[in-house]
Amino acid sequence: MTSQHYSHLNNHSEPGRHSGPDSHLGFGEPSLPSANRIMPPPINVPTREHKSFTTTDFEKGKSKVTLDYYEEIRKKPIKILMTREIAQHFGREIYLKTTVKEILIYTLFLIVLSLMVLEIPSFDVYIFTSSIAKIFVYNEFHSKLKVYLEYKDISTFEHIWEYLDHMVDIFEEDAFFPEVTSDEVDSDESSIIEIHENHLIGLPRLRLVRVKNSSCVVAKEMKTEDSNTLCFGYFSSSKEDTVAFNKKVGTAWNYSSPEMTGMHTVIGTISTYTGGGFYEDCPTSSRQFKMLLKDLKENKWIDRATRAVFVDFTVYNANINLFCIIKMIFEIPPTGGVFPSITIHTMRLVDYGTKKAFLLGCVILFISFFIFYTIEELYEMTYFKWEFIKSFWNFLDVSIVMTCYMVIATNLFQYVTANSLLSAMDIYNRSFANFDQMLFVQVVSNSSLSFLIFSSWLKILKYVGINHSMYQLQVTLQLATRDMLWYTVIFGTVFLTFAFEGYILFGAQLEDYCTFLSSIWTILKAGAGSFDYVSLERHNPTLGPLFFLLAIFFLSYIFIVLYIAILLHRYSQVRSEINAAPVKMKIGDVLQNWFVDIVATFSIRLAIRARDSLNKRKMRQKFQDVRHLLLRCGFTELEINMFLAKYEISEDRVMTEEDLHNVMLSFNSKGPQGLGLAREMVRKNVDEKLKILEEAVAVADSKTTTVLEILEYIESRMNRNT
Repeated sequence: MTSQHYSHLNNHSEPGRHSGPDSHLGFGEPSLPSANRIMPPPINVPTREHKSFTTTDFEKGKSKVTLDYYEEIRKKPIKILMTREIAQHFGREIYLKTTVKEILIYTLFLIVLSLMVLEIPSFDVYIFTSSIAKIFVYNEFHSKLKVYLEYKDISTFEHIWEYLDHMVDIFEEDAFFPEVTSDEVDSDESSIIEIHENHLIGLPRLRLVRVKNSSCVVAKEMKTEDSNTLCFGYFSSSKEDTVAFNKKVGTAWNYSSPEMTGMHTVIGTISTYTGGGFYEDCPTSSRQFKMLLKDLKENKWIDRATRAVFVDFTVYNANINLFCIIKMIFEIPPTGGVFPSITIHTMRLVDYGTKKAFLLGCVILFISFFIFYTIEELYEMTYFKWEFIKSFWNFLDVSIVMTCYMVIATNLFQYVTANSLLSAMDIYNRSFANFDQMLFVQVVSNSSLSFLIFSSWLKILKYVGINHSMYQLQVTLQLATRDMLWYTVIFGTVFLTFAFEGYILFGAQLEDYCTFLSSIWTILKAGAGSFDYVSLERHNPTLGPLFFLLAIFFLSYIFIVLYIAILLHRYSQVRSEINAAPVKMKIGDVLQNWFVDIVATFSIRLAIRARDSLNKRKMRQKFQDVRHLLLRCGFTELEINMFLAKYEISEDRVMTEEDLHNVMLSFNSKGPQGLGLAREMVRKNVDEKLKILEEAVAVADSKTTTVLEILEYIESRMNRNT
């Protein structure tokens, strides 16, 4: 029962007459004279005529917030742009209908967005990427020491040259080089006689970056008088060497800026490298390629000053219409050795095949939806003004709209850039095909799309209170947020303690703890159950197991269990409060009403069952309203239960006219006091129990007095004897 009903009952009821909606609850409560009836306290209901009105956050127990709007906008909002935040100020029925409309529209948007994401050929991309990795990463090559090595086993300069020579053999054996005759190359014909499974697009490029010999300082104690000791430190843009070296002829021996190479910054395992450097575009003839490698090796293209060697090339597969951009990185730290790594990015740059029309339709619907949401958010901003920024869901809505703009902008830029790149590409492999710009745009587009789909599905939690059970979960999470945030401070302190301890104890030997950030990630994985216990025990047989036990005990058992305890405590509290409060109609009830109306046109029997279920829910709601009203009138739980049990009134039983007549006769025969008789009976029972208790206390007092007298007598006899 709502507060408006109570106010109506107090303000408009006449003495001796029961009016208002409570008389139609179906439970048959008698109407008592106004002189003997305990009325609930009046509740002030804000009127709609005020320019500023007070509203509470919908069923969340938050403090009241006063919102001042323009009178014309507040009274006449645009119906199609009305959101649930605006509708909650215009009555509960409008609020529920607006919420249902918003859920339906957002569900369609989420379906369209999910279909767009699912249309990305992830399986073909995975297969193509795995095939390229097997060819260039897991394929073994033979070293001079008669040992077979893989790409990850490269550790010296000699291994780099041997692998590059092996890569040329892979190009030739797997037919990466196109079969084009000399006549076709000299002619203007833009076609290739034969395209193999994987076709090399453009020329492969070798590039390296160097550091100056003054990039670090040698300790004075280690310098010798006879020689000038050189020092080559870690790579940075300020220490990069741009001076020509060795032959000083050609791009391989002269520095080229990032603007000249067209390459982007590369983030490696050890350092971050610029897009410039010393590069050489390799020929597609295997014989010429090997001659170039021999010349570079003999003239010491890779030396002590080299800090990274890059190999860039692009492969196209016509069968699945995918491009694969490969970048091999050989990092050479000042400590010596080689750290190899590789990045393989697969993308589709041309049309989407048979599903092009379907995907185009999804894109058009997606653009229509985000334009609608843009207008809706702008209207909501003008409506709420500064109150708009006080809601987390408003920030989420704005981030979704802005991410939609980012996704559309990056895809449009990618489409235009791909067309210009493919039209200007040399299919005869006479120049390097630079896909770095396309790769950067693709990474930004995928990141934006992943954030968009994550935020869009996260927004479903906004409508989690669609029914009573999910509403309990929503309120529980809201009330437990503050406690969990304060508890997270304690958890973070203990967590950083273990991160520092792991970094200090094992950072010099184990890769998982070599830096403080990697130590943090390792402890996070330990909390999730992923822990390398064998490495810890091998490194330190004493402190390793002790560190493991303490980390698992505190992070996995104590702190996580306490998080669960906070949620359970809040859930029990919320559940008891909701059960004691009057039941209000939820969005699920509105949807059920609509569902019943639709199903009634197709199946009368099913509609009757659904209607009975709905009537039972309404009776349960009225039953709770009656209990709540009696509690406010001053009756105790015991009195209410005695009254309901006496006349067999329950949530599932509807009183008939005969039952109501018997109840009225019973009250008329017992006088005008009505329910007061039940209270008198309870008082009599309590008085009888009090009398019995007083008699028991008197008996105990007399017995205690007797015992004390006996003890005094014994004490006096003992004193006489002494």
